[in-house]
Amino acid sequence: MLYAYPAWRFVRHPGAKMPRPLHVLNEGAVRLKTDFQFWAVEMNSPAIGGFLLPWPLYGFNSWMDIESVSRAECIRSGLIAPDWVPGPVDMSRFGATLPERLMNRSASVQKVKDPALAARLRESLKKRLGADALDRDGRLALPAHELVQRMQGQAEQGSPAGISPLQMTFDLFNPERKDSAMADLMKKSGLRPRGEAILEQVEAFMNALKTRHPERDWVNEKVEKGITDKFRPMAKETIHKNMNEFMRMVDPEILDNLPSLNSVNKELNFGNRGSYNPITRTIFYSSGEEFDKDNHFHELAHWLHFNAEDAKKKKLGDYFQKRIKGEKKGCLLCGTNGYSDHFAPSFERWDDYAGKVYGREPVDGMPYGVEMPTRHLQKLALSPDEFLRYWNDTRDGKHYWRMAFLRSLTLMFK
Repeated sequence: MLYAYPAWRFVRHPGAKMPRPLHVLNEGAVRLKTDFQFWAVEMNSPAIGGFLLPWPLYGFNSWMDIESVSRAECIRSGLIAPDWVPGPVDMSRFGATLPERLMNRSASVQKVKDPALAARLRESLKKRLGADALDRDGRLALPAHELVQRMQGQAEQGSPAGISPLQMTFDLFNPERKDSAMADLMKKSGLRPRGEAILEQVEAFMNALKTRHPERDWVNEKVEKGITDKFRPMAKETIHKNMNEFMRMVDPEILDNLPSLNSVNKELNFGNRGSYNPITRTIFYSSGEEFDKDNHFHELAHWLHFNAEDAKKKKLGDYFQKRIKGEKKGCLLCGTNGYSDHFAPSFERWDDYAGKVYGREPVDGMPYGVEMPTRHLQKLALSPDEFLRYWNDTRDGKHYWRMAFLRSLTLMFK
C-alpha cells in the first residue's frame, strides 16, 4: 500500500463548529504517510486536543480526516522520485506492531454451517500456521507473539524466491506499475495470479492476449532479409504466421524499439531445434522443427529478452537468482549445464531446461536464466486446455511454473 499510495491528503468533513487554526492552515496538505512528525506530533498534538497518533481522530470534533494519494500524483507533485520505494516502517511507538494488532483477536470456524467448508478452512489455517494452531473446537490457539513469528516466517518463505504471494499479486495488480495493462487483461478474463483457474478463464485470457493489438505483418517490418527460401513453401508460410502471432501479443511500442532481425534461416546443426544469435540477430530453425509453433515462439522470446530494457533484464535475472538461491548446481534432464528444476511443471520434469545456466552469462552481461522466459513464453503456443494444466500445476503446494510465467510475461508489456 505504501508503494501504490505513499501519501495522505489532509481533508475536512463538514460539521466543525470551532475549527482548530492549525488544521485550517493545513487543509488539503499532502504528506507521506510516514511523516509522523506532521501527522502525529503536529496535526494530532495534545496541545490542540489530539492523541499523538498519525491517523484520525485528530482531536475530538475536529472533523479532519485523511484520503490516500496515489503514487502517480506524488511523483507529479515532486513529493517522491519515480524510483522511490518504501523502506521498513517502525510503528511500535504507536502500538501498531503486528503483535499488538493481533492481541485479543480470534479466529474460529465454529459458526460455519457447511461442514465441508469448515474442514477446508481448518486445514488451510493448519497448513499456514502449523497443526497446533487450532484447538479441538477449531479456535485459534496461539499467543499473539508466536502467531506473529509464524506469519512472518510464512510470508518470507511463501515462494522459492522469498517473494510472498501477496507481493506477487501486488506486482501484477498495482495500477501504477508499467505492467498494469497485463493486470487489466487478466482481470477482464477472470484470471488471477493465485488460486485455481478454469478453462473458460484461460481461453478468455489467451484470446485477449493474442488479439489485443491490430494485426500487422511484423515479420515484413522487423526481419530485414525475411525468411529464407531454404524452407519449403508451406513451412515458410507457417513460420511467418506463427512469428506474427507471437509478435502481435507484444506491445507495439516495444517492437518498434527492438533492433530488427537480420533474417530467419535454416539451422544447419541438426542437434539444435533452433537458436538465436544476438550478435548477427539471426533466428535459426531446424528442418525438423519447421512446423513447431512452440519452437518459433521460443527463439522470438530470446530476441525479445536479449534486447529488452536493462531494467527488465535485471528484474528477471534477479528473480531467477532468488529462485535458485541455496540450490546446488547440477545436471538438468534437458542439458548438461543447469541449475534448478523448480521451473519445470510436476508432470514434465524434462522441462527443467528453463533452469539452465550458461557459463558465459556473467561475462556478456546477460542476467542468469535466459531460458526461463523462452521456456515459459513458448507455452503460449499451447491450446487453452493444455495451457491450463501448466497454470494450475503445483509442486510442494506452490505454483512454481505460474510464478515464473507471470514474471516472463512482463517482457511483452510496456
